[in-house]
Amino acid sequence: IRGRHPRSRMSVRPSKLFIFALVAATASGPLAMQMFLPALPAIQKTFAVDAGAAQLAFSLSLFSMAVATLAYGPLSDRFGRRPVLIGGMVLFFAGGVVCAVAPTIEILIVARVAQAMGGAAGIVLARSIMRDVYGHDGSARMISYLLMAMITAPMVAPTLGGVLTDLTGWRGIFVVASVIAFGIIVLIYWQAPETHGAAARAAAGGGLLAGMVHLMRNPTFLGYVLGSSFAMAIFFAFLGAAPYLMVNTLGGTASEYGLYFLPAPAAFILGTFISTRLIGRYGIDRLIFHGAIATLVLTLASAAAVAL
Repeated sequence: IRGRHPRSRMSVRPSKLFIFALVAATASGPLAMQMFLPALPAIQKTFAVDAGAAQLAFSLSLFSMAVATLAYGPLSDRFGRRPVLIGGMVLFFAGGVVCAVAPTIEILIVARVAQAMGGAAGIVLARSIMRDVYGHDGSARMISYLLMAMITAPMVAPTLGGVLTDLTGWRGIFVVASVIAFGIIVLIYWQAPETHGAAARAAAGGGLLAGMVHLMRNPTFLGYVLGSSFAMAIFFAFLGAAPYLMVNTLGGTASEYGLYFLPAPAAFILGTFISTRLIGRYGIDRLIFHGAIATLVLTLASAAAVAL
């Protein structure tokens, strides 16, 4: 992970299509995760289930994605980045196809879990490939593009999902996701060589559990993880209830729900743009500290607005 095996780096300059394929693979999982949220009321109506049952397609897929992220690293260390990434995207594609034709809510939930597990491959392995290609220090700028794609995709996805739900029905969302997945598979197969060579795979040591114990003892790591986790938890908690509030309570459409999300990705992109230009002047930790303070204050202000 830290570029200990320079022999695994590519000897040629990566193409733009190679970079685009990794960015698309990173965004695909979060995009599919959030794109079907505006359709939850329609899914509930189609299968005649309660809101809790329909939301399992969201909550269980989130859990499966979290678990799958722990597996892809060790698997790619053992078998290589390329085959594991392609395998994950094939699972993502297959899960989307089954979702599009699911006859019951149970099959839809299982297929969503499979789709989410496959989508996690792009989140994990795209960054690993960037490390292989650019090294520990040179990969920071490229990984920032992957992180922006990973976080921006779920913010713009509800807008796209809302429009697709109104135009094609909720099944059309999974058709689009499957088409995107197929295109990514073709790009990776065509453009992405193996970046973790046989020598690096043989030298990969340590286990997942040992690495986790080491990280959990690092207070700096815990600070970064908890800060980002709680900030995203606020966002996901809102996502779980917002579609029902808009469609069932306020009588709006799925497209309207998606349009109300436009300021969020715009603000995130603006914040990312500003942060990348302030890092050199103020440093990462100082920016994170003040960003956490702003998140706390604005969250409390939002809670006060709801209470009033």
